[in-house]
Amino acid sequence: MTPIAEDRWRRAMMELRAVIVRRGVRGTDVDDVVQASLEKALRHLDRLQDPARFEAWVKRIAANAALDEMRAAGRRAPHLDADAIPLAEAEEVPGPLAFAACVAPFIARLAAADAEVLRLKDLEERTFSALAAHLAISLPAAKARVRRARQRLAAALRSCCDAPPAPTCDTGCCADA
Repeated sequence: MTPIAEDRWRRAMMELRAVIVRRGVRGTDVDDVVQASLEKALRHLDRLQDPARFEAWVKRIAANAALDEMRAAGRRAPHLDADAIPLAEAEEVPGPLAFAACVAPFIARLAAADAEVLRLKDLEERTFSALAAHLAISLPAAKARVRRARQRLAAALRSCCDAPPAPTCDTGCCADA
């Protein structure tokens, strides 16, 4: 077993949280993934080939554990603490469909090519690979098209939302679109 100094373990522990959060793990699950990563590193310390690369090795274990957690979270119902959000507030929070309904008129006013890539990528939630295949373009080109279309949509939303609201508009944007 390769001996690793205690201060290196402490430094690695501090960096693991950031690695795991960057991978999308949130809330109390972060601590669980940190602990699981450290346990795995301890169990498999004999597999560490280069002690000088200890921190990178532990970060890789943490990144893989975070991805495993995110995959598992996708297969189970989201954990909701009943006391975290009062029922009245929870009912008022608009979901993705409400957002899509509000943004759809703005997307429809964009150029046809921009509207199509935003509809496919953001409303239908296609992957970039699927979008590129559908449009018969390269993956980088698909990403660039989505980025430019999102920039144009953001500009349209900013111009509308910065204007004074119409008399019949609750939000200042959606009713005018």
